[in-house]
Amino acid sequence: MTRCFIGVCTVLLGLAYGFPALAQETPTGLEKETDKLLGKVSCEVVFEEIIPLIPPNFEGAALWKRVVGVEGKDRPRDLVALADGGSVMVGETLPFDRQKGESPALLHLLRLDKGGVVKVETRTPIKNLSSVSAGGVLKDRIVVLSHIKPSEKEDEMLLAFFDGAGSLKTSASLRDPKMRLVPKDIVVEAGAKSMLIAAEAIHPKNEEDHYSLLIRVDETGKELSRKEYLPGVPNQIEGLKRLSGGQVLALGRVESERGRESGWILRVAKPGDILQQRAYPRGEDALLRRAAVLPDGSLVVIGDSIPAQDGARAAWIMKLSPSGEPLWQKYITGKYSYAGLDVAVLPDGRITALLGGRPDGSGGRQYARVITFTGLGHMVADESYIEGNNTLPEKMLVSGSDRLLIGMAETGFSKYAQGDENRLQTYDSLVLKMTPLPAFTDSCAKGTREKLDDLP
Repeated sequence: MTRCFIGVCTVLLGLAYGFPALAQETPTGLEKETDKLLGKVSCEVVFEEIIPLIPPNFEGAALWKRVVGVEGKDRPRDLVALADGGSVMVGETLPFDRQKGESPALLHLLRLDKGGVVKVETRTPIKNLSSVSAGGVLKDRIVVLSHIKPSEKEDEMLLAFFDGAGSLKTSASLRDPKMRLVPKDIVVEAGAKSMLIAAEAIHPKNEEDHYSLLIRVDETGKELSRKEYLPGVPNQIEGLKRLSGGQVLALGRVESERGRESGWILRVAKPGDILQQRAYPRGEDALLRRAAVLPDGSLVVIGDSIPAQDGARAAWIMKLSPSGEPLWQKYITGKYSYAGLDVAVLPDGRITALLGGRPDGSGGRQYARVITFTGLGHMVADESYIEGNNTLPEKMLVSGSDRLLIGMAETGFSKYAQGDENRLQTYDSLVLKMTPLPAFTDSCAKGTREKLDDLP
């Protein structure tokens, strides 16, 4: 059975119910039609649903956007909130000169105020910098986790500490004498006295021998503890999410006994002890990247997989009970392949997800798609964003009703026929603030909501 609403055709695999057909309109029209839609939405849950999106219209509106870069490749990696309402973007710059070619990578830091005005921008030389992985904010410093490659067969991690003016103050290296360490993510723990780093450990002589590490460090970068997870079973952590009570959620992928990659969720206590772990097999090459916490303790996670019946990658969004049981899940498909990049919960309970759209062989443009659901999984908004010829979205920052996204925007200096390596040399960093969604009241909400005591 197929239903079309808010410009999206939905194939229902579970319970069937009717939606009125709606066209994408201006925000005012969208608000009116959304109210009509929500008035008829069933409060029942469709456990499993495939949503084939129509091609994008690129009509997503921005309150402001900033595109910054030098000639070469600028790639943003993370966007973190500041106490004054502003934000800091971190990433790397690979300068390019038409005569001299590429120069060594630089660590790029961009500080914006709440209105999007650039207050600080620095590009700092870091020896043997390969890429930036993630950032965080301590009480008076900005910390950036980076991947360092002293040689082709060596991989290390670096914590770089910057002040509010973007000046590098101190740094701390993390390495392993027997394994190559590739950084994945970092979270600052409650009180900002310690941080938890996710890394991938790779055997230098056998890249198929790899597993995950969680390393806890103090506010100066000094290592406090290190724990390995499932050595001997190929696995990889993609992202971390801080929970209440000192717990941390790690998301990624793990290889099953049949050799397939499954989505993987690991819940650990502050000392690093495993409280809960579970693999979620879904099609081929499945992984989970990010998570958001709802007020009742349930989770929404996002990633992607290749459904068994289709060769295109589909974004995968799943709501889980506090114990990890699936409550509903959505697969986002269409004429593009979609990667599930980030997810957040708005103050009114809606769930907003960032997807990266990549065209198939028939042509198209890479872009950012933002899909919003109710807590029961009913889609209520669909937005698409692009800057330049193509946009590779990276992450989203949601603070209250404010929604920002970062990505890499292709400028007009390259031609489509060029190879990926040359095309990437003409990318700039994009920071974009999306327009607020229409007002929403969840008529299906019920029960009390538990407040998580120490979430940011």
